[in-house]
Amino acid sequence: MPNENVLYSEQLHKMDGMVFFKLNSIGTVTFISSSWKLYMHYTISESIDKKLSDFMAEDSSAIFNKFINSDIDLRFYDKINFIKRDKSILSANFEVEKVVSETSHHYEGVVFFYYPNQIKIEKELEYYRQLIKCSTDCFVVVDAEGKQNFISEVVEKMTGFKAKDLYGDIKKVIHPEDLPSVLQKFKEAAENPEKLYSLKYRHIHKTKGYVWLEANGKSYLNNPVINGFIVSVRDISEQVSREAQILENEKKYEEIFNFSPVILALSDFETGAYIEVNEQFLKTLKFKREDVIGKTASELNILEKSIREKLVNQYNLSGKLITKELTVVNSDGENIVGLLSGRDFYINEKKLWVTSFYDITEIKKYEKALKESEEKFRSLVDFLPDGVVVYKDFTLLYSNESAARIMDFPSVEEFLGQNVLTFVHPDCRESTTQLVEKVMKENIVGPRVENIFVTKTGRLIHVEVVALPVLFNQEYSLLIVFRDISEKKKLVEASLRYQKLESLGVLAGGIAHDFNNLLGSLYGYASIIECSVKDEKVLSFIKKISSTLEDAKALTQKLLTFSKGGEPLKEICSITVLIQDIIKFYKTLDRIIISTDITENLWMCNVDKSQISQVLSNILVNSREAMPLGGRVRVVAENYHADIVSKNGVNDFVKISVIDTGSGINREIIEKIFDPFFSTKEKGHGLGLATSYSIINKHNGFMEVESESGMGTTVSIFLPAIVS
Repeated sequence: MPNENVLYSEQLHKMDGMVFFKLNSIGTVTFISSSWKLYMHYTISESIDKKLSDFMAEDSSAIFNKFINSDIDLRFYDKINFIKRDKSILSANFEVEKVVSETSHHYEGVVFFYYPNQIKIEKELEYYRQLIKCSTDCFVVVDAEGKQNFISEVVEKMTGFKAKDLYGDIKKVIHPEDLPSVLQKFKEAAENPEKLYSLKYRHIHKTKGYVWLEANGKSYLNNPVINGFIVSVRDISEQVSREAQILENEKKYEEIFNFSPVILALSDFETGAYIEVNEQFLKTLKFKREDVIGKTASELNILEKSIREKLVNQYNLSGKLITKELTVVNSDGENIVGLLSGRDFYINEKKLWVTSFYDITEIKKYEKALKESEEKFRSLVDFLPDGVVVYKDFTLLYSNESAARIMDFPSVEEFLGQNVLTFVHPDCRESTTQLVEKVMKENIVGPRVENIFVTKTGRLIHVEVVALPVLFNQEYSLLIVFRDISEKKKLVEASLRYQKLESLGVLAGGIAHDFNNLLGSLYGYASIIECSVKDEKVLSFIKKISSTLEDAKALTQKLLTFSKGGEPLKEICSITVLIQDIIKFYKTLDRIIISTDITENLWMCNVDKSQISQVLSNILVNSREAMPLGGRVRVVAENYHADIVSKNGVNDFVKISVIDTGSGINREIIEKIFDPFFSTKEKGHGLGLATSYSIINKHNGFMEVESESGMGTTVSIFLPAIVS
């Protein structure tokens, strides 16, 4: 029956006073239960094919026919007066519902005649109706053909559809992927009418696509009144969403658990039996999973039982297990030293114990060796050319002499206590902080990385850094070893620049030789004309041509510097004398004051004096042009020992620095000044410094430039020295 009372028809059809009926679309009786005769005294055959309103009193008949003729109302419930065969009036509660199919509609209902226990029945029915209305579950009646004939009103809250919109074939409202399992459940319920079935499926929603529902139902196919299935349905979308989130979180936690570099274990708090361990546990302690699960640490000889009991007692007293150092034994009998942490938690009222064990075996070995040779280590480290520091929370606790010197501190004492992060270039601080956290957290030796430090005096230096955790003064700290590679980087850059110059030199040499041949022809023709012509005006032009040819010849000689033909003709000489000879000429320049500062006992060099003089001249000319209104030039020569051995195995040099107070060079172009044909002068050909750089490279030396716009320029030449 298509209303709430159907759900209780098994009880109701046993009660007195109930008559079930079916009507066609115009209200004609097509079925009526046998109890009709008992109350109305009409036989079933007398009643079939007659309008039910024909058996009603006039006022009741009018009300009922109004419902039959209505296109809007789907349910009719009222008190109706029936006329018995003997013309007496019999009052009854009357309920009927319009059942709509795809092509037609009909009516089904029930009559409750008032008899002695009728009030009790009405009261119970009202209870049932209100229970259905108040229930958050939706009640559905599905007939044997799979059509929904009754759906309680709460379905609108679940699906967005009104009940009347969902009547009909159940297949149209179920997700296609879930339909086979739903139909299978109906089949199983039909075969086992005494069994209650449950399933989860997706139901169409008016605006959300689909919602997850859970259905519990039972077959009533054997009941002639119901002849179908009664199902209660509830919305479990939030539950399904939570379960999916839980599964996703479980997967994440499982991945974190298994791929953690730290040993993790889950065990029973009371017995200590392992419930789960991660891959690092099996790898470090050298066990197979099946040999561990269900066993205790003492049974596996990992840890003595008394030690675990002591840890548990400590935890029970304080409520926490402070990270502590502990030694365990792997399956090969090897000792593993680590840091143990643990806490308890509950699952299904069962108390569990999770522990993490950080393997610091290698660090402990290092600490032991470090402690045994501490004095030896300090002596050794203090004389290392590399910087060595130890700090905790970025506060410097230890430094050797080299670290203080590299960072431009006059003493180690002044260096100690500084915040080391302030000496890291701002561009490198974030990556440095991340590396420090990783090294300390995982107790690993960090990779060798390049960094940029800012010294006390503001110099930027390039360094190679290695970091590792150590025990310093009984506290876990970080040891940093760093090496100044600024010179090394300069040598690499110089090597690359030299390779470029060498390639250009081959090209320049070819051009210069060809150009020399052309110049020779031009010289010859100019000489012939000069001997053949008496006109003074023509002769003046010939002299200008000759002068221009001399300039071209000089340019050709500069180009030859890049070729093999420009190799230096070396001889051992005094750089002091060479500098003094050059200075004699340039001291005569107006408004330019030149001074020298030459170290006594300056080392000798094996050089081409002419080429080195050319280099110094080029540099001094550049200084003069940078000071059109006058200024000062200071030439400094000193013995220099480089920390990095050059590509030719040399690290002893004579360093010549030309320091001017000129306009300086912008940082944007300072890297280009040695490039051939690069010039900032309107009439410059860009070969002066390029030629100088090529000459010095052919002497197995190198050049450096330090300058800032408006702050003057320092050009330094490094020539391999002969140390007697």
